[in-house]
Amino acid sequence: MNQNLILRIVGVILCIEALCMIPPLLLSVFGGGVDQRAFLYALLICGGVGVLLSLIRADNARLQTRDGFVCVALCWIALSVFGALPYFFSGSCSFIDAIFETVSGLTTTGASIFPSPASLPQGIQFWRALTQWMGGMGILVLMLALLPKLSEGSVNLMKAESPGPISTKLRPRTGETARILYRIYIALTVAEALLLRIAGLPLFDAITTALTTISTGGFSIRDASIAYYQSHLVNWILIFFMFAASVNFTLLYLCVTRRFREALKSEELRVYSLVVVGASAMIAADLIVRTGRDIGSAIENAAFQVTTLISTTGYCTEDFDLWPQFCRCILVLVMLFGGCAGSTAGGVK
Repeated sequence: MNQNLILRIVGVILCIEALCMIPPLLLSVFGGGVDQRAFLYALLICGGVGVLLSLIRADNARLQTRDGFVCVALCWIALSVFGALPYFFSGSCSFIDAIFETVSGLTTTGASIFPSPASLPQGIQFWRALTQWMGGMGILVLMLALLPKLSEGSVNLMKAESPGPISTKLRPRTGETARILYRIYIALTVAEALLLRIAGLPLFDAITTALTTISTGGFSIRDASIAYYQSHLVNWILIFFMFAASVNFTLLYLCVTRRFREALKSEELRVYSLVVVGASAMIAADLIVRTGRDIGSAIENAAFQVTTLISTTGYCTEDFDLWPQFCRCILVLVMLFGGCAGSTAGGVK
């Protein structure tokens, strides 16, 4: 096992995580937040350990398949431990709870120990959203995009880290493929943030919501989640981007390069789209018949809940536990179904 190279990669990953702590630190400084020292201490510790590990000399720059999986496991453990420091140093929670929140963020699980996210300092709120965005595509994929020559076995890292079977034939080299994936990831995030801002969301809300939508993580800075905004336009924007984020990124790349016919040939995409539309239609019809809702409201709420659950994002616009039993059964089924392989979504895929 190439221990030196593995430790060096872990160090580089910690350096990247330390850099990611700069935006919430600046937000705390200029916003007068009480969590300034928390992010400063966390950044110094994380960055210091990262620099020390990254200086380890590795004579052999090749990673075998086994090394790739060990490296990914160690990186995620390190990211979780050091990523918990801002929560802990800010006094928001205990260290165990901080670990839980960080792991939930990085894995885009979306479970939270904070009963009222709206009461948290803005720096902590942004860090919660950023951990989900970092974990959505995978921070090791980001490392390969930035430092493709760090390891000769980068393809093994890509296989171990990427969210499902993403085609490695986007470009001949792994680093180029990683850069393409992150360009799409960033472009979707920026586009959603701009549209949400145009739709009337405050800038901070638009950015944090975009970060947690494209990663299909579902953290919200509002206690009532998306229901807080009471906006039909915001709901439809989120429906579109939750669907896009739950589609294989290889297909998104084909769309970006205007190879729409190739993308539409995907049987998985056709089946997935059919499931989303079909489930939404059945739930909307049941809501209209059993609850007397108007057609527009029924379609919007059905489409939103189906998309947020099948993509495993987990946003909420209303309490669907009050819906008819048939609707709830459909929602449970799509929740288990999950998104497409090679996307940031969870589920069986």
